[in-house]
Amino acid sequence: MNEFIEQFIIECHELIEQATAALLTLENSPRDTEALDSLFRAFHTLKGSAAIMDFVVMERLLHTFESALSELKSNQGTVSNDLNGDCLACLDLIGRWLDVLESAGELPADAEAQANALLTRLNHDFQQTDDASQPQDHGALTPEAHEASAANTTLPQVARDLLTAQIALLDEATAATFIGCVASAGNAASNVLVACGLPGVAELVARATAKSLTDKDAGPLRTELLQALSAAVETPQAVAATAPRPPSTVRTLRIDADKVELLVRLVGELTIIKNALGHVINTAQADANPIAGTLKDQHGVLDRITSEVQRTVVGMRVLPLRTVLGRFPPVMRDMAASLGKPAKLLIEGDETEADKAIVEMLFEPLLHVVRNAMDHGIESASARAQSNKPPVATIVMRAYRQGDRVLIDVVDDGKGIDVARIRQVATERGVVTPERLAELTEADIIDLVFAPGFSTATKVTEISGRGVGMDAVRTSVGRVGGSVSIESRAGQGTTVRFSLPFSVMMTQVMTVEAGGQTFGIPLDAVIETIRVPVNTLIGVGAAHAIAHRNRTLPVFELANLLHVQSPAVANDDAIIVITSFAGQWGGIRVDRIGERMEVMLKPLEGLLGGVPGITGTTIMGDGRVLLVLDLGEILL
Repeated sequence: MNEFIEQFIIECHELIEQATAALLTLENSPRDTEALDSLFRAFHTLKGSAAIMDFVVMERLLHTFESALSELKSNQGTVSNDLNGDCLACLDLIGRWLDVLESAGELPADAEAQANALLTRLNHDFQQTDDASQPQDHGALTPEAHEASAANTTLPQVARDLLTAQIALLDEATAATFIGCVASAGNAASNVLVACGLPGVAELVARATAKSLTDKDAGPLRTELLQALSAAVETPQAVAATAPRPPSTVRTLRIDADKVELLVRLVGELTIIKNALGHVINTAQADANPIAGTLKDQHGVLDRITSEVQRTVVGMRVLPLRTVLGRFPPVMRDMAASLGKPAKLLIEGDETEADKAIVEMLFEPLLHVVRNAMDHGIESASARAQSNKPPVATIVMRAYRQGDRVLIDVVDDGKGIDVARIRQVATERGVVTPERLAELTEADIIDLVFAPGFSTATKVTEISGRGVGMDAVRTSVGRVGGSVSIESRAGQGTTVRFSLPFSVMMTQVMTVEAGGQTFGIPLDAVIETIRVPVNTLIGVGAAHAIAHRNRTLPVFELANLLHVQSPAVANDDAIIVITSFAGQWGGIRVDRIGERMEVMLKPLEGLLGGVPGITGTTIMGDGRVLLVLDLGEILL
């Protein structure tokens, strides 16, 4: 991809984030002038960038929205819900264009039609909130208002010199050169004024140019250029008042993502060397080598530095969750309109950070949960009124850190989950036996919605009911070491909680042995380790179970699960690792428990890329490859 287009896409995404954040603020505080200023600046800069790259359709679309916001600022108006929604729709459309631009190198073929449809919507919505005297053409919203505000705008000297040169060009025009001089002066002046943030004045100049060409008289254009110069006089006081603040010492440097990935891999290699050195030191200590103590001290320093480098590199991969959560306001508006259910979305904690891989996979799972909430959980306005609820429903997306986990709650104030309906569907589809169903608690029954293919939808809609159930959500979240759980309160609402690791590259593992081989288990899936007499294991057919902490837990032989030959071990006790994955508890019987390690995982590649049950590999201190198990694929 062209490096200029690549830079353009990066900057546009940043500006879209800025504008979206401002719109979310204005939704709750319509008179927040700082948020309106931030929104206007974002649209203005986006438009300027599109103009520089010669993306005409994008520039025209953004110019119209910028003009609407500029008029709003000039009249000290407020951003209505309709205009807020239009702006969000515009940002969403620009975002989709950027995705196409990144892959294809050009805007989509139907960009013009999409822009026209959105501009028609903007025209209608802006008319509804404005005076009857507002002009109907919102491709050029009240340039006179821009002219009035130009008195408070300063023109840099280079711009004033360019405008003065255009006036001189008009004065030098002859009958033979009249058309060329007027057209050239008008176009040049308009471009200068647009670049200086005066699109309304630029439009007045364009109108004057057209009039001068029609009347064959340079007077209208000359008068307009003189007016532009006199209305935006640069004075020492004005320059001093708007002088930029000294630059901060903090600098932001954009780094190619591939370079960050390379650095991550190198840090992984450094960690392997550190672990290998630790193994050598342990061997030296066992042999009573006199330099073992000195080596151990230096290894402690290396361990501290390596850990710090690890954390710094992992921190370079993190992104704020607003990059994904900020995409939902326009989605919510469309769903609410489609279903005829008034609803608002509140986003909290979107500054919370997570690994890039986590953030990039979150949109689809979260979208499915929001769709379910709108389609199945949120009641109609009339039903909410009968339940003494506010007519406008609320969905809250709340993100926060808890230790080394990132939690995201999606909370709705709908009717909650119909447990009786879940019982009925589970029975009809044979998800569980009637006997087992009778033993389940209400929480266990609600958890059945994660069963493959489980759905209570009675018909297919545009929102949900297409056979893609919550099992897909749990599966995709589980692939990155996360889990999903549901809490529901009848008549009050539902909370879906995503628990995710902060990083998918650096993780803590516990080593275990089974069948004479060593494997790693992610430490966040381990609840505890226990040693129990073998005769306490309860036989259940060909399997076993154990009673532990008022629970009956299935116990699996790790060697059997991995299909490795397990040598006979004469032992009166069974070593069991109690694990929890996707809300399910279970025990894994192993031959021996080893050490705990913080490792940089390397994903499986090549021929091993499709091997199930392995989440990644790392190198142990003695040089052996450690396979880190994916408990989700092994146990579920």
